[in-house]
Amino acid sequence: MAKAPENMVLRTVYFPKALDNRLRDVAFRLDVSKGEYIRRVVEEALDNIGGKPARAVAAPKAAKPAKVAAAKPAGVVARKPKAVEPVVEAASPRVASGG
Repeated sequence: MAKAPENMVLRTVYFPKALDNRLRDVAFRLDVSKGEYIRRVVEEALDNIGGKPARAVAAPKAAKPAKVAAAKPAGVVARKPKAVEPVVEAASPRVASGG
């Protein structure tokens, strides 16, 4: 991996898989890296919030692919796992052997 320029900082961001796939597709169409495209989009968003005019960096709008829902068996409801209490075994009494 190439070393980042001195004026760059590393940020770690988690994306949902579907969003990362969209990011990959747009970056590929624009012939830039995902990192470069993320920097452009963040800069544009910050410029818009700050009132500065936005630069044209977005890819042309394409038709969105149809969303495919994950198959779940009928009647199954996703729930958070319950917290599990640790099992503490009672100490068994020691029998002193007389002798």
